[in-house]
Amino acid sequence: MTTLNGSFIIVTIMTYEGGVDNATQVMGSYLYMNAFKFGKFSYGSAIGVLILVLSLITVAALQRLMKRETIELT
Repeated sequence: MTTLNGSFIIVTIMTYEGGVDNATQVMGSYLYMNAFKFGKFSYGSAIGVLILVLSLITVAALQRLMKRETIELT
């Protein structure tokens, strides 16, 4: 999902580490800070798995909602 990556880039470029009191923190930047800045690699990978699961649930729900009925012509 491009919104996960896009929001990470925006937060990284526009604010310094999530802004004042982490007001603009998103999941991607939270993962990055915990894994690579604080050295909590296991916590960072757990956040990554959570992002993956949420992405898969979202994609499955969208595919189910956008499913089209096939029209048979006789």
